[in-house]
Amino acid sequence: MTMDLRAIDVRSLCYGKAITMRTRLCFAACFVLSGAAACSSSSSQSLGAPVSDGGAGDAQGSNVEPITFNVFEDESPATPIAGALVSLDYNDGTDELQTSDVTGKVTFVSSSIASGVTVVSGGTTGRIITTVIAPNVAAYESKGLKLTLRTSTAFPSANLTGAISDKLIAGDLLGISTTSYGSYQDNTAATYTLSVLTGQPFTLVGLEHSANVVTGQNSALTVRQWFHIDHPALTAAATLDLDVGTQTPDTPSTISGTITIPPNAGTFATDCKAALVLYGADAESLSFTPQIGVATSTTLSADKGSFAYTANYITLPNVSPYAIAELYTSDGATSQEIYEGVPANGLVVSDLIAPIKLSSSGIAAGDPIDATAYTDPVFLVGLQGTDGAWTVVLPPGKMATVPHLRAELKALLGTTKVTGFVQLCRYFDDDAGHNNFCRNEMTSRNLVITP
Repeated sequence: MTMDLRAIDVRSLCYGKAITMRTRLCFAACFVLSGAAACSSSSSQSLGAPVSDGGAGDAQGSNVEPITFNVFEDESPATPIAGALVSLDYNDGTDELQTSDVTGKVTFVSSSIASGVTVVSGGTTGRIITTVIAPNVAAYESKGLKLTLRTSTAFPSANLTGAISDKLIAGDLLGISTTSYGSYQDNTAATYTLSVLTGQPFTLVGLEHSANVVTGQNSALTVRQWFHIDHPALTAAATLDLDVGTQTPDTPSTISGTITIPPNAGTFATDCKAALVLYGADAESLSFTPQIGVATSTTLSADKGSFAYTANYITLPNVSPYAIAELYTSDGATSQEIYEGVPANGLVVSDLIAPIKLSSSGIAAGDPIDATAYTDPVFLVGLQGTDGAWTVVLPPGKMATVPHLRAELKALLGTTKVTGFVQLCRYFDDDAGHNNFCRNEMTSRNLVITP
């Protein structure tokens, strides 16, 4: 398979399953919107029921203060967005839609403001529709609403292609990735194509390995060899043939440890498999490429409460290693933790978060989501392909209802259904430039979402 890491940042090369740090598609909604305050769990406002149009008076003719805030581009917070549609749902069952002016300002004037705001939603063409349940209105008035592009920013890139020959064992897979923020490939093909950023030198990393053999919840593979090739910057498409047998092999190291299944995980515990993958990563963006390590075995314990793993990895100059420990199931549910640096030998991963339990693979406006087990904000993330479409921020520790989008906002989706998942992200709590990236994450089974 070949995958584009500009669209999806984290993927395993080996497990027959994509290890997906999907928060880069969910865009860390709390922080994109108005900072952590936008997801305050202290709000006493209603969690939002279906709403209806009309019936509200004008705040300007009453003692109710209008609500005013600005709408900005997430990628350029000083740039206002004109023409954005923003709606507020009120506690009395009405709602109000306004359009941002040329300065990005929206002003809400309904007398229903006095009843309390239950939901805020905003969107515009080409940007993710963002909805927050039980919003901290004061945070929006001071910091504004930021809307994120639906499609990841395009980076200047060129294709690196070539033939693959002389593997140590003909039927092996060859994983190929680079230190450039681009794509990778992992399969048995005789050719490869990678998208690589232009204008900067990079290192190509190769991993020849056997197929991953899965037995029950256990898995195992054999690493044949690692190698790397330093390459000058591309200015246009280029060719690099890989004669694997003539490469100078890198000397790998091994580590072992334990991944603990979180308590109260339900059927996830009996269905999940485990993985540990190491990547080189940029601390600012945490774009995980290249792959520099992989678990060679994961074995479920006799008490079925944990997995023992052994991993094989290499180190490279100027490549900062990160490790991802993960439990996953075939329906898309995951529980992950990221470690900066190579994990210590004997590490016990014990902070994984059990995925949220959902009764079906579909969810619609008006349906409940039970987030009472979580102390962090929970997101409902809707996608179209790999592009973000709709993100809903649920308050932590509460039972919430999927809000109804106004028809004007729903029309921006261009479809009646989107795919997606429910997700929780616990951020790196440091000043190391991690850009509000998840350290712990859980994602639900894959969903079909009907706004």
